[in-house]
Order: sequence, then C-alpha cells, then structure tokens
Amino acid sequence: MAFENIGDWFYRWRTYNVADPGDNPLNSLTSDVEKSLKVLTDSQRKQRLEYRIVQYLKDGWMAERVGDFQAVVTYEDKINHVVHAILSLITFGFWLLIWLFLSLTKKTTRRTIRVNEYGQFIEN
Repeated sequence: MAFENIGDWFYRWRTYNVADPGDNPLNSLTSDVEKSLKVLTDSQRKQRLEYRIVQYLKDGWMAERVGDFQAVVTYEDKINHVVHAILSLITFGFWLLIWLFLSLTKKTTRRTIRVNEYGQFIEN
C-alpha cells in the first residue's frame, strides 16, 4: 500500500481501527451521567434538603436557618461541666484554669447546605 502523505495513512488507519461510536464505553458513561442529571421539581429538592438536615440533626448539629433550597446548620463543642467541677475539687481549684480556658475557646462550626436543580448537595 502506497500512501501519498502521512495524513492519508492516518485517515485510513482511523477509519479501519476505530470502533463504532455506539460501542464506545465512554459514550455509555456520558449517557449515564446525563441520565442522573435530571432537573428535579421544587418539591423533590425540598424533600432532599429535609432529608439531609435530618442526617445532620442525628449527628448532634442544630438547624440555625432553613429555607426552601438552603439551610445553615451549626455544631457547638460541648463541655461536660460536671466532670470539670469534680476535677476542680480534686485538684483544689487548679483545674478551674483549664475549665475556664475550654469555656472561653469553645468552637462553633457552621455549614451551609444547598440543593441545586439536579438534586446535588453543595456544602461549605
């Protein structure tokens, strides 16, 4: 087989050696992704957000603000005051410094949860 140039050779190689695009496994992945990205109704989006909020509430978070498609949840570090009081008595008041430090540096974490039109969660 004599080819005039490399472009002609490449065209023939690609024509004979590339599978039918319908058999391409990457096309089936793309169609699966497209199928999963269906636009949800407003009620479906609200239901998904409510379900996600319930998951956070089970883990000890508190719902601060809840809208139609967005919510803010907070988690506050908990301090066991009974244990710290007992430790303060045992150490003759020395533990009061640690207890005070922990109470003043208590950390609160906030997360914003949003549901886009495809039902995917955006959390930050």
